[in-house]
Amino acid sequence: MLKVVVDTNKVIAALLREGRVRRILFHPGLEVLLPKYVLEEIKKHREEILQKVPWQSLYNCICLYMF
Repeated sequence: MLKVVVDTNKVIAALLREGRVRRILFHPGLEVLLPKYVLEEIKKHREEILQKVPWQSLYNCICLYMF
């Protein structure tokens, strides 16, 4: 399995819109690795992200998995 380290900007971009970044991050053949600061940034901007994400239930599932 291919391991990929992902930056905060790419994680948030994948949450906010469909596209290449989201398809890559959710590819079953990848193991996505996140530095600790990525989770801290998502927590810090949680409310702003929730306002922009049209599918909040998916975001909440991802956050529950990550935290």
